[in-house]
Amino acid sequence: MGSFVGVTVAGKAGPRILKAGTAVLTAVWVAAFFAAQSLPGLVASALVTGAMAFGAGSALIAAIVTSASEDAPRVAGAIATTAFNLGAVAGPAVAGAVVLDAAHARAAFWVSAAFTAAAMFLRVKK
Repeated sequence: MGSFVGVTVAGKAGPRILKAGTAVLTAVWVAAFFAAQSLPGLVASALVTGAMAFGAGSALIAAIVTSASEDAPRVAGAIATTAFNLGAVAGPAVAGAVVLDAAHARAAFWVSAAFTAAAMFLRVKK
């Protein structure tokens, strides 16, 4: 449900939500760490983080395709897919190394917050 909302909003707002969406997503990951202490908090944080992650992610992919299309129109989709897949591998790999056992599973939220904050500061501007 959250992913549907995020992609829908990103589709309407476009890349202009990228900077604010990434900043908000970082805060949402931190809030999810605290909210996930209870089952209702975990369910709510799953919906909110899903909406924000898919919203910011969709806007980021659109920005990659748009900027790559100018210089490399034939590989724009491949560049976006590669970036997406690198994140899909690196995030869980690092989170898996950080989470020591089931009692510390919420530590994965800090990894998500760190990667999102890093993306916000490392974003290449044309």
